Amino acid sequence: YRELNREGFLKVIKKFQKVSSVDCSELVDEVNTAYFVTSTILDSLLATTETLYVTRVWSGDRTGALDYLNHDLKNVVVFRRNLMWKDIIVNTASQSQPKAVTWTVKPIPLVVASLAMLFLLVFPAKFIGGPEAERCFAMLAFLVVMWVFEAVPLYVTSLTIPFFTIVLSLIPNEDATDTTSKILGSMMGHVIFMILGGFSIAASLSKFKLDHAMATFVISKSGTKPANVGLAVMMVGAFLSMFL
Repeated sequence: YRELNREGFLKVIKKFQKVSSVDCSELVDEVNTAYFVTSTILDSLLATTETLYVTRVWSGDRTGALDYLNHDLKNVVVFRRNLMWKDIIVNTASQSQPKAVTWTVKPIPLVVASLAMLFLLVFPAKFIGGPEAERCFAMLAFLVVMWVFEAVPLYVTSLTIPFFTIVLSLIPNEDATDTTSKILGSMMGHVIFMILGGFSIAASLSKFKLDHAMATFVISKSGTKPANVGLAVMMVGAFLSMFL
């Protein structure tokens, strides 16, 4: 297992060096001189264990005992390696498949929120002042219950705000048409679309692995100094922000 770990580190470094074109000779030297590679404690323990096994089980037949141990070890390593790669392939395949959006609806909080809003609409809170404020307080009670207990997904609860604002006529001295235009117009402002554009660009870069390609190119050209890498990352961020 010590040799497997060493080979694993070296293969990872070799793959990184091939993709990024960065000199990783220092990392290879660190792996070869690491404690788990150069330590002799494990060798002495192995020798002691082998001697006990040969003496107690194989009656001094060291050749037969070591052949038997090496054969079983090879089978175990191959078996576990196959299982590891199988798990990696299954996890990668499951992550690449799109996940269906599922809603979790909690009926009891939904009913409680609806009853609370209905009660405050039938028996308004007169101490607030104004019919619009009373209806807004009823909507607030509904939203608080829905958000606290997550009767439906949070974004679904958020989408009910413009609906109730229009239906309950919460904006004074305006009809339903003007209220609808004002509420929906505020939701479709230029700032909102700028944020949505940024999310869209990020999703596109991630889907087609362009973010990985950019990161690899930046790392390969910026060297190994942290200051240069940080400056390159900031320049990439500034370049992408121009498209927002």
